[in-house]
Amino acid sequence: MAPPKRISGVALPIAFCAVLLCSGPASAGVWAADTLSNDAALDLLDQIVPNGSVELIRSALDAALTSGSPVNDEQATRALAAAEIVAAMMGSPSRHLSAPCKEWAALHSKDANRDLIELAVKAVDRVGKDSETQELMQEDGAKNLQEWQVSVTDLKSRLISR
Repeated sequence: MAPPKRISGVALPIAFCAVLLCSGPASAGVWAADTLSNDAALDLLDQIVPNGSVELIRSALDAALTSGSPVNDEQATRALAAAEIVAAMMGSPSRHLSAPCKEWAALHSKDANRDLIELAVKAVDRVGKDSETQELMQEDGAKNLQEWQVSVTDLKSRLISR
């Protein structure tokens, strides 16, 4: 029996690429045309609920308002998720918000003061008008952009309803 041949030279990088291409799809993460179905949004919610920090909410909202133009996708997505928590704290949660987040928001409803609500409204306005997220939704087609805009408009209406 002959010894196995070793791969060398140009064949090695080609073999490596073939293994990568044939190994199956990579995980793409969570993404959808609403205010809560994105990795950055879910990450923020996972930080807020166990730590109980309204400062995380304020920080995410501030980041969207102090960012360059356009607001980058991660900051925009985090700001929308933070605004969703504020709306839930006001008693107007999204139907997409998880039960633990709704419970946290109810426990912290007293922290939904005028300043926090106004900050959330301003952040939602900025993200809706000048963000990479908006651009990405537009690139993905009119239907996704429209769904996202409806979601953002619904969030804003829940924030200003009080």
